Amino acid sequence: MNLKQKYWHSRSPDERRRLALAGAIILALIAWLLGQQLLNWKQNGERWQQLSQQSGQLLLSVPMQEADWRQLLQQHDLLAQELSPVGDGWQLRGQGMELEAVQRLVRDASARGWYSRDWQLDNRGDEVQFAFLFQAINLREGSI
Repeated sequence: MNLKQKYWHSRSPDERRRLALAGAIILALIAWLLGQQLLNWKQNGERWQQLSQQSGQLLLSVPMQEADWRQLLQQHDLLAQELSPVGDGWQLRGQGMELEAVQRLVRDASARGWYSRDWQLDNRGDEVQFAFLFQAINLREGSI
């Protein structure tokens, strides 16, 4: 008999049963933990695959020229005081009668793939002054 067998047989039968049960529990826990890790690994791989597919479907910015911005402002009854290209974006300054019209402008610009990188609003009684620096979503990484 080798040393391990001598050690095992030197224990009482009750102690051997307890050690065997403890060993079985430990092995079961290790198997469960490994199974959880494999499941998490598989789910993470699937998530990355989904994200990769979704990234190809992201909204691309619709190219906007001065006439497009003027038309958008006009649709919302907003008056442009300044409309100029700034780097890869557009600077819009103007006024309107309703804050909701300015909100609709921002929502429609967002639907076209443009977000407001910088903005100012001044609601003075019956008039709203606004200034926006719009940047195309697909150009966010670039600088203005």
